[in-house]
Amino acid sequence: MRTQVGFTLIELLVVVLIISVLLSAGVLALRPAESTRLQQTLAQARIWLQSTCDQAAFNGVPVAVVPDERGLSALFLKAGRWVPLGKPFVRPSGVRWRWQGARQLPEDSFVPLPKAAWLCWPEGEMTPGALVAEGGAAVYRLRWDDWGRFTLESVR
Repeated sequence: MRTQVGFTLIELLVVVLIISVLLSAGVLALRPAESTRLQQTLAQARIWLQSTCDQAAFNGVPVAVVPDERGLSALFLKAGRWVPLGKPFVRPSGVRWRWQGARQLPEDSFVPLPKAAWLCWPEGEMTPGALVAEGGAAVYRLRWDDWGRFTLESVR
């Protein structure tokens, strides 16, 4: 009678299959859901917008928030020119977004903007607008009004 030393190929394959199922379940459980990720991105954008608009009040000058595909950047008016203010808000990879309500000032305005932007005024007002973030099947919109009241809503 021969005694078996080691494991059969079938036994090894079953063990590898069980380990791979457990690892994939663990990875999926640790990765935040797409809707949570979008909500967190827009919550961070809201905080960045609020602190940037606070700079308009603190410094007593208008601040322009310029959206683009990379994220949001801020410019403030200094000696008749728009100058970068602070660090930009960088859009996380995997999140697509579009913006609504950003306008370009007309050429005959006090100082025309180089790009479409939302303006934050020293008095606390701001140009109403919205950021729409998309990822997977989830779509969320962050909207704000003239006085900086924000609402976050699910679009889809």
